[in-house]
Amino acid sequence: MFWLGVAPEPLRRTHLLLDEEDVVRIAQAADALSNALKVALSSKIKERASEVSKKISSEDGVAEALKVLKEEILLNSSQSLEAGAGRDDQELGFGILRLRGATP
Repeated sequence: MFWLGVAPEPLRRTHLLLDEEDVVRIAQAADALSNALKVALSSKIKERASEVSKKISSEDGVAEALKVLKEEILLNSSQSLEAGAGRDDQELGFGILRLRGATP
């Protein structure tokens, strides 16, 4: 989410899982978490999240998914027809299952 500008930079493992439990390291971990929360709640992040939200809500995800699936099925069907030998019509209908890694 950081790369979209809608979240703070991810915390490093060392910020959350301390190898040594001394006062200085605990304070550093608390500061890192506190800073991440401040960034997450900043107006800059909120504005960017609003922009991304508007873009997402204007998309038709189902229609786009169907378009991609149709293109893949047609591509797989045409490649199967070109390869020709040893394939029957029923096998061509299972292209969608092959896309998902399933076996008919």
